[in-house]
Amino acid sequence: MDDRKSMFRDLPLQEFCITGPLPEALTDLTLLRELDLSLHVLTGPLPSSLGNLKSLESLDLLDCNIDGPIPESVGDLQNLQKLNLVGNRLTGPVPKSIGRLSKLVQLQLFSNDLTGPIPLELMQLSLLTQLDLGSNELTGPIPPELGQLSLLTRLHLGTNKLLGPVPETLFGLTLLTQLNLSSQYLTGPLSPLVAQLVNLRRLNLEENELEGFIPPELNLCTQLRQLNLSDNQFVGPIPPSLSNLRHLSELQLGENRLEGPIPAGLGDLTSLEVLELHQNILTGTLPESLTRLTNLYYLKVHHNQLEGPLIQLGALEELSELQLGFNRFSGEIPDSIARLIRLEELGLRGNEGLADAKIPGSVEDGSRVYDLLVAEGFSRR
Repeated sequence: MDDRKSMFRDLPLQEFCITGPLPEALTDLTLLRELDLSLHVLTGPLPSSLGNLKSLESLDLLDCNIDGPIPESVGDLQNLQKLNLVGNRLTGPVPKSIGRLSKLVQLQLFSNDLTGPIPLELMQLSLLTQLDLGSNELTGPIPPELGQLSLLTRLHLGTNKLLGPVPETLFGLTLLTQLNLSSQYLTGPLSPLVAQLVNLRRLNLEENELEGFIPPELNLCTQLRQLNLSDNQFVGPIPPSLSNLRHLSELQLGENRLEGPIPAGLGDLTSLEVLELHQNILTGTLPESLTRLTNLYYLKVHHNQLEGPLIQLGALEELSELQLGFNRFSGEIPDSIARLIRLEELGLRGNEGLADAKIPGSVEDGSRVYDLLVAEGFSRR
């Protein structure tokens, strides 16, 4: 090996266009501290000689098109603090040898084709703050031992083939700000212990088979910005206590089996941009308090059993999608709908009580709202 090559500590490569296999010569740079080839179009697998880079602190191969397995020799990178292999075509299991990387702070393997279970050896990574294994083909249960990684702030396991319950040990990770377990085969209830995640900003459990009641204790997660429990099997009422989550910008509870009225307190969530309650068994009227949600972009309550007249929604001038169809609404279309000038999608079909309603005079011919109402089968008064 050329001694001059081994002396390189920093090697900026972002200005160059590197294609083809990862150059073997790079693995001779044994004093190299950072290797960033993000967005270069590489081919082939990672060489096992990668383990020669024992001084490496950061390895970033984001969206490089590399394939094949992650070599076990990656476990020889004893000084590694960041490993980013996101957006490639890597296959095979997550190497157990990664558990030897005692200085690792970020492990990002999102969007590959990795298979097999989550290795228990990862629980040895006591300094880990970010663990992102989402969008792979991982199988088996979520290891309860993940609860040992007490410094985690981000845990993303979504879009895999994991199954079984959500381990209650995860709710002891009180530094978590993001928890994504979406699009799996997870079953059982959501434990009230989720309330321990007081720093949580984003909770995404959509597209699972979770059941039981939505824990009212979620109101203690006061930093939440996104709460997505859609497409599960939750039953019972929408907890009125959710109205305490004053920082929420997205509340997604659609495609469950929720019943009862829409809590009027949701109108206090004035930061909401997305409110999705569709495809449940909700009853009662649309609360007038929802007219206070002036930042709302999406309002979806279609396919429920809501009834009564439509409320004046003209104050929601940011709305781009309004889905009220397939309920039991009746009466007239409110004049204030004319003010929804940003509306791009409108659903009113499936409400028999609106069958004789007409386009209000406040809606100008040829306007976007007019065209949307015509497309829904309404005509001028």
